[in-house]
Amino acid sequence: MDFNAITLDTCALENQNFNLENGLLARFEQFSKTKNVVFIMSEIVLKEMISHIEEDTKASISKYIDAMKKGLFYKIDEEITEEKIKTIKKTDVKAIVKRRIKRFVEKTGLQIISTDSIDIQKIIENYFNKTPPFSKKKKDEFPDALALQSLENWAKENNKRLLVISDDKDWQAYCQNSDAMVCVKSIEDALSSLYKDEDFAKQSLIDIFAHYDKYECLMNSICEKIMNSSDRLSINLDISSRYEAEEEYLEPEFIDVYFPKPTGVEIIEINETKKVLTFSIPVDLMFHIESGYTFYTDSEGDYIDVGHNTISDEFYFPNNLIISINLNDKNINKSEIISIDFKNYSLSHSTVLDPYFPDYYDY
Repeated sequence: MDFNAITLDTCALENQNFNLENGLLARFEQFSKTKNVVFIMSEIVLKEMISHIEEDTKASISKYIDAMKKGLFYKIDEEITEEKIKTIKKTDVKAIVKRRIKRFVEKTGLQIISTDSIDIQKIIENYFNKTPPFSKKKKDEFPDALALQSLENWAKENNKRLLVISDDKDWQAYCQNSDAMVCVKSIEDALSSLYKDEDFAKQSLIDIFAHYDKYECLMNSICEKIMNSSDRLSINLDISSRYEAEEEYLEPEFIDVYFPKPTGVEIIEINETKKVLTFSIPVDLMFHIESGYTFYTDSEGDYIDVGHNTISDEFYFPNNLIISINLNDKNINKSEIISIDFKNYSLSHSTVLDPYFPDYYDY
């Protein structure tokens, strides 16, 4: 194994919607169970993460309150009361975020790297010389400079080779000039780099999903687990129309899963004790969607109802499955699917729709 430490920047966390409990970020729990790789994070990245999650939580609470107010007005649920809405308004966002961060740190064994050891003079010199992470377009990236230098100092002081996850070009450029750090663009790239010698296991998986019609039992098990977990996904249709469209209802039903790029398999964890292999693979999830919409037009500030329309159709949603499997080399069909997770929990598809006007409608 070429790396013995791993870290990631704020963008990598944001790309996962700061989903600390599920998906790819949940796979970082493996680093609390091994002494081979240390999971670290700059205190700058930690503070940026906390700030982002607090903002997202506040926005989510605001939307939740709006939905509750509508539920109260339309008498949808008797449990929705004015008092309950007032209680939600008083939610302690900082406390919620603090608990989430604490659990993530404990589960992953995350070590926070202080900026106490940074060389301010070197950062100032890099700023005026436009040396990464500073550039002509990004001259004010002091937080990045603080984070990167503190991480590099830690790696050198502890004789570690640090694998950095970032799709930021200035982070990548900085790492290219460092003897202690190597940068990759995605979490899949990083985790698969830790297991790059497991070519045999990876090739077996590629063969399975390139010829999945041969492995009916295995595919049925995968479909069943997706179906049981699909209610955790947020499915959305982006409606393009000549009019303003308001969604009345949307009911998705999982139909099937397809594996368009089996060579995209990336091994992200190997638990040798339990003989469990965890990997990521790109998929297209097919859902049948029943949905209805009301359309409006704006006339001098007044919204006028111009009609309705519905959708009853099948849609494909690209995603990545994160599959944990107990691989049976002797009989692949007897392999046990331990769990299935999703890389993305918010899925959307753009479609064009206008109000339905019957032929007999009198314009």
